[in-house]
Amino acid sequence: MTDDATAAARVESLADPEALHEREDVPYEEDERDLPAEKFEALRERYEQLAGVTQFGITNDDGGVLLAGDESYAPLGGNVRPDDDWVAATERAASALFAVDVRVDHPTMVERTVFRHEDDPDRAFVADSVLFEASVVPTDDGRVDSFLATPSFVDDLDHPMYGGDETTLAWFDAVTDDVHENHRGHVERFLD
Repeated sequence: MTDDATAAARVESLADPEALHEREDVPYEEDERDLPAEKFEALRERYEQLAGVTQFGITNDDGGVLLAGDESYAPLGGNVRPDDDWVAATERAASALFAVDVRVDHPTMVERTVFRHEDDPDRAFVADSVLFEASVVPTDDGRVDSFLATPSFVDDLDHPMYGGDETTLAWFDAVTDDVHENHRGHVERFLD
């Protein structure tokens, strides 16, 4: 995408992901997943408190995308609270993770997932997600170059998804077996 096209596609604010359904450059996908009882209940409780989740892909000049994980990797992201702006929630998630500023460039996809209880398919809940391409904001002090060369979380990270000692950041230039199966399509979008 050219710089002009990126600027034209950029969103400064997003109150409701459904507003993106009108844009031809932002695909809308629906997915269904069956979950075991314990995982279903835990996710249901989490999503009852949220408007959805945001995921973002930071890419480098070599065409790689930054992912987080331990045994399997996925795009970075965060929670969107009710009545929250989705772009602001993405920027807030990024600033909680990194010692560099991240700018949301443009939406890549809107996804609605129906999670079903594997033993009782009538029990279900819906979760919305928006994927955004993002970039590190340039600075004069070399922090960006250092971050892009060796990405790391902030030193005192206390984040529910990324706070574990085993969680690392890594650049991926292809979808490998290390990419979590639920996020392979997301990673492919960031790599295109």
